[in-house]
Parts: sequence; structure tokens; C-alpha cells
Amino acid sequence: MPKKKRKMIIILIITFILLLLLLAGGVCAYLYINTDMLKSNQTLFEKYLAQNFSIAKEYLEINPTELQNTLNQNKYTSNITVKATYTSGKGTSEENKDNSINKATLNINSQIDKTNNYDYKDIRLAYDTEDVAKLEYINSNDLKGIRLDGIKQFVSIKNEDIEKVAGNLGIESQYLKTAWAITQGLNIKEIFNFTEEEIKNLQTTYSDIIKENTNKDSYGKYSDATITLNNTQTTANGYYIELTKEQYYSLLIKVLEKLSTDEIILGKIDNIENTAKEYGVNSEETYRDMYVNYINNYIEEIKGKSIGNETFRVSVYEQNGQTVKTTIETDEGSLNIDIYNDKTSIKIDKIDTTETVQKRQTLNINQNITNTSEKVELEYMNYENGVEQTSLKISNNKEMQNNNIKGSTSIAYEIENSKIEIKADDYIKIVNEFDNPIELSDENNVTLNNLNQEQTQNILNILSQNVNDKKEKTTEKITADDINSMLKDFGFIKEDVIKEQAPVEVTETERNRFNSNLTLFIGEQRSTDDITRLLETIQGDLKDAQITNDEKDKLQEITLDIERGANNTEKKDEVTQVLNENKSKKFNITMSYDEDTKLINKIFLKIPET
Repeated sequence: MPKKKRKMIIILIITFILLLLLLAGGVCAYLYINTDMLKSNQTLFEKYLAQNFSIAKEYLEINPTELQNTLNQNKYTSNITVKATYTSGKGTSEENKDNSINKATLNINSQIDKTNNYDYKDIRLAYDTEDVAKLEYINSNDLKGIRLDGIKQFVSIKNEDIEKVAGNLGIESQYLKTAWAITQGLNIKEIFNFTEEEIKNLQTTYSDIIKENTNKDSYGKYSDATITLNNTQTTANGYYIELTKEQYYSLLIKVLEKLSTDEIILGKIDNIENTAKEYGVNSEETYRDMYVNYINNYIEEIKGKSIGNETFRVSVYEQNGQTVKTTIETDEGSLNIDIYNDKTSIKIDKIDTTETVQKRQTLNINQNITNTSEKVELEYMNYENGVEQTSLKISNNKEMQNNNIKGSTSIAYEIENSKIEIKADDYIKIVNEFDNPIELSDENNVTLNNLNQEQTQNILNILSQNVNDKKEKTTEKITADDINSMLKDFGFIKEDVIKEQAPVEVTETERNRFNSNLTLFIGEQRSTDDITRLLETIQGDLKDAQITNDEKDKLQEITLDIERGANNTEKKDEVTQVLNENKSKKFNITMSYDEDTKLINKIFLKIPET
């Protein structure tokens, strides 16, 4: 064969081989990227373990649905009815639901317009059919206010000059900031939100730590393994890492050391602390320092543990490329995480075993969200040696039909032989305009930011007295004995926290301020104009008035009963009318004091004898 032809054939053969290699390489690359073929057990273990974190992120990042957009972009009314059912002695011969708590109903009627930052609520606590306490709340034009039953005006604050308002009220400014934060609501997503870059960094960082501190022989695979997924048997492929106790502790220390310096994690802890401060929760030590100290102490505890021959195994199972189960098994117990129903349901089952007791905790989370409905259920149960000790069940449902949304929420907590269940039904209606909307004005609102200390204290006295009156009326119906009994049954308290109301203590400063405003009017031959100014001074504290005439039906004396916050406007109007009918009269003014508080409690307006 000529030399030139042989050279051509060799070139063709080499080219063909190169093409085959390139083709094979492309196929291999495709298979490696898009399937689990050609990947090591270690790589697949890390891949499916990491999916747990991605699923957790999806649970926190729910995209707005049509239902949520409807509520965010439209005006709507909401009518919520809340009922509690407390059962003592459940499952015994002494089971009892006959208590005052079960006769109470909370009704909340709202007008909400989120686009204009408007929220009005009429809140009523009823016992049987009788209202025992009423409260109105409003958020409008950057003002948040309340109006108590029997008081004509809202009392509101702006989110500015909070320190000044708090100083006038005689309280720490943090209390007002906390109240403001609570009404704004808590955004969990903002606190725990991880960006895509942060998640990739975390996955890379901790995967590298695992790779550097394990060897390939530690990884294995289960093919078509039979597993239990949410109490149902099924088959799945699994990948695991198995370490001796010594290897596990060594790896755990490396992971913990990184966690104590990981700025991504530390940043989230800072977010938690900042949010806690907004809600008035402060600590002498920063959350970051507490977290780092806890990890360092845990590391020292691990170093002091005895090392045996036991093994530690983490397994992940997948079906169709999706993680469905993760298990951690040690000689002290196990942890199982099941993910099912197309990732809408998660079950966590934790078992701790000692020589004498087995403790088990289970948590089920079910979330089914569509454009027009939301259904979220959470169930937690705690067992000891197979016997249920406590259970907590929470469910929240919303369903939209045309311009109406029906919602329901229930919370049930059970411990031993006691159970409390709270149910709330919510009926929402989308509207074009509100019927009789409440708007703040100079006639119906007092803004504390605009008042001086004396004016603020007068308003505070009125509100405090009103609250005390409503509290007393409420505990007459919903008894302290029933509330204390319930709290004790659930282990929230050991001794009574609601007791018979003790006399309200009055500071010397309060006493002097209150009395000095009135003693200025003491004297003889006072005109009706003086009496009118006196009435204006005590209008928020007038409890009652007695008008005494002589035998000829001529005015002889007026006695005013004084109690802080009483605000009896009818009696004030009645006295004003009598004064208008007796404009030419003069009065001698004297006063008496309460024996306990030393506050002025009676004012005597007597026409002197001629």
C-alpha cells in the first residue's frame, strides 16, 4: 500500500477514535449532570441530604396566592368569633366542662384596607349574651389608637417622639415600642430568609468539612430498600454514611467549630435578637455570644465523653430524584424526617432511649396551598414509654369563593386529663366601600404625642380606672377560680396568679397632682362660672351627683362624688343644667378625702344661708 494512503487511513482512524471519545464524554457528562449515574455514593449522599434544607426554605418562602393578593389589594370586612372549651378530668368519671370559661365568647369585627394602611377593630368579650368588656382599635394615617367602652375619644400615638410620650406616661419607652411592634405583626420570613447564594455557600462549606473528615469507605448505598414513610411501607434508593463514635465525634466537633464562626448563621441569630428587642425582650448577653458559648460548652462536653465501639449512621432515601426520608441512628436513639405528599407534608419523629425510659416526640406538618385556598395543619405529640403525655394540634384554613372568604382556626392542647380547645371562625367579605367607616378626627381622638405631662397623666388616670372597672366586671363572670384552675392543670402556674383585687396604691406624686387640681376651688361665695370650671376639671372623674332642694324646691346643695376615670357625662350635664338655672347663686365649696387613698372623693357645693 502506498505510503500516502496508509497515512490517510491512520488519520481517519485517529479522527474516528477522537469522535467516539468526544461522544462518549458528552454522554457521560450528560448522564453525570442530569442523572445519578456515574456519581459516587458520597456525592449522592450529599445531594439528597442537602435537599432537606431546600425544602425547609420552600416552606418559609410561599409565593403570594390569588387569595392573599385579594386580601392585600382590596378592602374587606372580617367577622371573627372565638370560643374556648376547657375540660377538666377528661376521660375520667369526674370529666367536667361546666365552668365560666366555656360561657365566654370573643367577637372581633374588622374593617381592613391594607393598601391604605387602615385597620379598625371592634372587640367585644361576652359572657352568655351579655357584653362584659368592649374595646376599639384603629390604625389609620400612621396613628394607632384604642377607645375603651364608656369613653368618647380614641387615645392614639404616632411612631415618633416615643421617648417623650413614654416620659409623660411615666413608663419605659420600650413598652410603647413593643406595643407598636406587636400591632405591626411578625414577619418570620425576614428573620430566617436565606438567599440562594447563602444556601450554596452553606452547602459547599459543610460538604467540604464532611469530605475532609471522612473517607469514601464510610459511604454506602441501599438499592430498592423497603422503608416506612408516614406509617406506610414503600421502596426507595438510599445512601448513607456510617462512622464509628470516635469518627462521628471528631466530625461533629469540626462542624460545631465552623458553626460558631459562620457569619451566615451568626447573621440570622442577630436578626432574631433585633426582632426580640423590638418586642421588648432584652438580654444582658448578646444572642450571638450565648450561641457561641453554648456551642463551645457542647464541644467541651463531647470531648469529655467516653468512646466506645458504637456506630453512627445517617441515611437519605430518594424516589424519582426527590429526598423522601432522612434518618439518624445512634446507640442513644434515632431521628426520622419523612417528606411526602409531593413535599407538602413533613413528619419528624425523635426517639431518645435510656436504660429505664423511652421518650418520643413527633411533629407532623401538612401544608396544602392553592390559588384560592390555604390549609395548614401542625400536630405535636410527646410520649413516654409509649404513653401520650401531651399533644398540641393547630390548624388554619381559608377558602375563597367569589367575594367571600371563609376561614377557621383551631388550637387544641391536651395534657394528662385536661384539655383546652380554642376555635375561631372568620367570615371575610370583599367590599368596595365600608359601611360607616371610623375615621380619626379632633372630635373623636386625642393624640398623646401632642399633650404635655399633666394632660397625659389625666388621660392615663381615666383609662386606668376604666380598665380596672372592666377587669372587675370580667372576673365577676369569668371567675378567677376557673382561670387559676385551668392554668394549674396545664402546668403554667403553681400558685394563683389572679387574686382578689387589692386596693389601688396611689403614689404621693399622683395624690398631690390629683388633689391640687381641685383644692384651688375651695372657698366661699364662688360663682357658677367657678363651678363650671370645676366641672371641666373633674369631668373625667365624676362618678355621681346628688342635687338637694329645700322645701320650696329651691336649690340648696350639690354633692359631687369623685372617682378617678368614672367619667359620668350624664351627671355632668345634669349639674350644668341646674347651674344654668341658678346663675345668680353663690356657693361655698368644701371637700372630703378617701380614708385609704387620701384622694378627694366628695365635693360639696352649698348655697350659704341668707
